[in-house]
Amino acid sequence: MRLRSLYDNLLIKNKVLVLVLLITLLSASSGFVAFHTAATAYETKLYEEAAEVLNLASTTIDNELKKIEDLSFSIMTDSTIQEHLRKVKAQEPGYELYQRRADLLDRLVVLAQEQPYIASIRLVDATGVELIAGYIPRQKEEASELAAHAELAAGGNRWLPGAPGDDLLTSVRLIRNKENLQLDHLGLLVIYVNMRTLVDRFLDLSDNRLYFVFKDGELLHAIEGGRVLEDAEQRFAGMKGYEIFAFDGRKRFTAYYRSRDGEFLHVNMIDFDRIARKTTAIRSGMIVFYAAISVLFLVIASRAARGITRPLERLIEKMKQVPKGGFELPVSAEDRHLSRDETGEIHRHFRIMIEKINELISENYEKQLLIRETEYRALQAQINPHFLYNTLDTVAWMARINKQRGISLLVESLGRLLRAIISKREALVKLSDELEITSHYVTIQKFRFGDRLEFLMTCDDALQHTLIPKLTIQPLVENAVVHALEETDSVCTIEVDISETASGMEIRVTDDGPGIDEEVVAAVKAGTMKPKGSGIGLANIEERLKLLFGDNADLIVQRRPEGGTAVTIRMPVRRKEENDV
Repeated sequence: MRLRSLYDNLLIKNKVLVLVLLITLLSASSGFVAFHTAATAYETKLYEEAAEVLNLASTTIDNELKKIEDLSFSIMTDSTIQEHLRKVKAQEPGYELYQRRADLLDRLVVLAQEQPYIASIRLVDATGVELIAGYIPRQKEEASELAAHAELAAGGNRWLPGAPGDDLLTSVRLIRNKENLQLDHLGLLVIYVNMRTLVDRFLDLSDNRLYFVFKDGELLHAIEGGRVLEDAEQRFAGMKGYEIFAFDGRKRFTAYYRSRDGEFLHVNMIDFDRIARKTTAIRSGMIVFYAAISVLFLVIASRAARGITRPLERLIEKMKQVPKGGFELPVSAEDRHLSRDETGEIHRHFRIMIEKINELISENYEKQLLIRETEYRALQAQINPHFLYNTLDTVAWMARINKQRGISLLVESLGRLLRAIISKREALVKLSDELEITSHYVTIQKFRFGDRLEFLMTCDDALQHTLIPKLTIQPLVENAVVHALEETDSVCTIEVDISETASGMEIRVTDDGPGIDEEVVAAVKAGTMKPKGSGIGLANIEERLKLLFGDNADLIVQRRPEGGTAVTIRMPVRRKEENDV
């Protein structure tokens, strides 16, 4: 009983530690580590021997292909054949030409019988006449196509895959005149190798065995290939070795061998089960053994876990009552004697949480009433702007009916200005929309100042759809009106020039007023001086530019030498499509 009480008061991590220690001791006694080490060493040795056997066959096939290359070279350099081809190229008439071609064919027949896997030898002389000794492929390639491939070999031998279904591998080589190293074209030599016959002599292709031959990453031939083996050159980068992976729906043991000169890559595949049967049987026996041990562990663990899960199950039952509205939890006898481990702490904090929820529910009721009142007032605030727009539209129509063109234009500009400012809630607007706001503002000011206000605005057409922060240009024009036009009785010219630069775009607002002092500029940008007019000062504009564009944007205020003030904004060009998602 004392041990049980001590165990109940342990932290959960300590309880788990006790269980893990018990399981580790039982597992160590089974000798799993020793078995795994021995089995791994045995499998590695077995795989290496299997790979050596498979690569030995691949090496033999590779040597036979080298013999074909040597045969091709000996035919090309044979003095008798060279002489015959030179005479044929000279196109001697009559019976002598016929006899030379017959001699050539007899010679090819003898050479084609040197190896049983040589399907045929094909010789195309300089005049285009073909001599074929042996089996004729069902889909015979054009001589010109074969000659183009042979030309790439620069006098050497070139291997090509055969036509589908023929089990043939094709060797092509150009024959050039070796007499006095003239090297003029004498013909084309083609040797067809029956890979089925060649492989059958050295490989046992039963039990779904696969064999591939690659050259320069290109599949030359596949025996029982199934689907094509992809990325062979990258997968098998070494000279020789083995890998185990799934291919064509089966787990394969794959041995690969690259020829000494690196020209051919031979890939040999067999079912993995053929070489893993013994280790599979041993592992199966060990699985049964460990399954029995696991059952014993489960019995012990289930009893131990019961002591952990029983308090949690009681807590879960309490939690299930909460969605049903059970926020008043009765205090049971077990709740009065909670253990001091993590589960006991969870019980205590759960009860505290329920009590807090009860408090929040009562507070939330009051907040809901406040939210409904706020929503009602927000609805009123939404209705007021529309009422203002409609009222201004009515005044404009009444002025137009009474032929008060000036009043009508003034009211329309004011209504459009308010609508453009209030209705657009985006942080970024098109430059054309910002210029429209500025135009409406200038129209209103012209009614106020008349001919004293001269306003010029130029903008590159390519920048019309550029995005800029809302209310950027209009406040600058308003500042010019307040600080330049209102401070003098003479005519004041305000110019807005927008152009594209190498680093983005530049917005420049200038006036020819009395100018602004440097101290005033610093105070306005620092936000210590309250701006006149719209209330959107230079500090606000600069802050929004930095927020949207970072160090790529800048606002510069300068006193012009000839009089007046120039405010320049430099910022990157951002198109509409850059913000569309």
